Amino acid sequence: MTWLKFFAAPEDFPPLLEQLLTEPRRLLEVYSEPGQPAREFAATSAARSLALGQDPDGNGVALHLALWVPTVMPQPVVRRIELRGPKFPPGSWRDTVEGCGLFWLQTGSRLIAGLGIKQEFRVEAA
Repeated sequence: MTWLKFFAAPEDFPPLLEQLLTEPRRLLEVYSEPGQPAREFAATSAARSLALGQDPDGNGVALHLALWVPTVMPQPVVRRIELRGPKFPPGSWRDTVEGCGLFWLQTGSRLIAGLGIKQEFRVEAA
């Protein structure tokens, strides 16, 4: 899989969303928050609530989103994942979105190894 990486500051995201979310395209949350359904965004105004360009947990990827273009690809499948382990109570779950031809968009930050510099805003698209 080929990756195209570029860096974006918070003010770069609104114009990016305006270009991505033209009808009938949809932006889908690839992994939902535990216990919540995966969200779908059809309008730039709805997607502005996303914490794009932020990574409060310091994991490198804060949001993993997928761009769905229904005119050129089949509808994605939403699949429920059971969460297990000590930090999840029994019955915990989250949704994941899967599909052929989706465009992946990962947002977060990047820690440059050895330099101790945290670049706060990253967008990766493939």
